[in-house]
Amino acid sequence: MDYNCKICGGNDKDSIDFLGSKICKSCVDKISSTDVDDIINYEYYKANIKKMWLDYIAN
Repeated sequence: MDYNCKICGGNDKDSIDFLGSKICKSCVDKISSTDVDDIINYEYYKANIKKMWLDYIAN
């Protein structure tokens, strides 16, 4: 089974399914702990989630 994280590309069996894509536990932890004042990381994760959303509604 494919567990490749849509954000980092890692292969983690403990990934979650989010809008038809996999996100590893490490990325979920980073997303949930990123502060909005951390502009670079916040925008990075926001852009990745937006892409997953667009891919999800396109399919």
